[in-house]
Amino acid sequence: MRKPSLLFCLSVLPVVYGVTIDLSIIGKTEDLGKLAAATSGSLEEIEGSVEYGLEGEGYHRDLVVTLKRQGRGRGTDWIVVVNVTSQFYIDLDQISQMAAFGGPDLISSGHINTEQNVADSGSHIVLVYVTMRGSETEVKVPLHLRYQATGSTPYSAAIIPTPHLLMKVPEGGTVSLPCFPTSPSPLCLWRRPSLPAPSHPPLVAMVPIGQNNHLIPVVVVTVFLTFGSMLYLMQTLSHLTSKDKNCESVNINLMDIERVLVFPSKEVPICHLGFNKTSEL
Repeated sequence: MRKPSLLFCLSVLPVVYGVTIDLSIIGKTEDLGKLAAATSGSLEEIEGSVEYGLEGEGYHRDLVVTLKRQGRGRGTDWIVVVNVTSQFYIDLDQISQMAAFGGPDLISSGHINTEQNVADSGSHIVLVYVTMRGSETEVKVPLHLRYQATGSTPYSAAIIPTPHLLMKVPEGGTVSLPCFPTSPSPLCLWRRPSLPAPSHPPLVAMVPIGQNNHLIPVVVVTVFLTFGSMLYLMQTLSHLTSKDKNCESVNINLMDIERVLVFPSKEVPICHLGFNKTSEL
């Protein structure tokens, strides 16, 4: 593998098969293909297994990656390459908050907008760094499914591509990526291991969506409640205003009753609806 040039070192960009890829644009389709090609090359021999799964319900899930290996030696540092499609996102702010509590360490190919829906969002690459302390390690990455367009069924399938796995090697690597998730440099060599691939297809999460046949009833009820609330509010305000105008005449009728009562002060408020006139005993 060729040595990086001085210009490359200054730009601090990872290299895939000698092609410079900026982390800020690695989410583009052509660059995703290059990284996928690097993760599907020759295998690094190691005994073990990897399992992928989803935990949780609704729009908030956890991608669970379980790594197992036999014996000791190489295979302690790993990268789980997650292709974040437009169907879901990883909240980078949430990941930062989880770091102090042992959360996952990762690098994203760029800023991930958490407010966009499926139609407006793009794709990203996220590198999840895993260090094995024993024969088995499990890492959980929080995923959040994006809102999808309405349809004719109550649920829609969100496809989560099966992640790729890379192992750090001293030489013969097929891809150069940052050694640590805290900095884009220095770079280390990584290679796809010979762990058995998951037998299941890409992960699927069923999410609730709005139904087209509910559109008209929802609009009608919303408009009715909105105008009904406005009319009720206007009627209530009009009623209170009318009472304020008649407050003085009501006070006159109450004068005889008030003179019979014993009040602690000389001034007794006559109207409690915004009218400030008082009567002296």
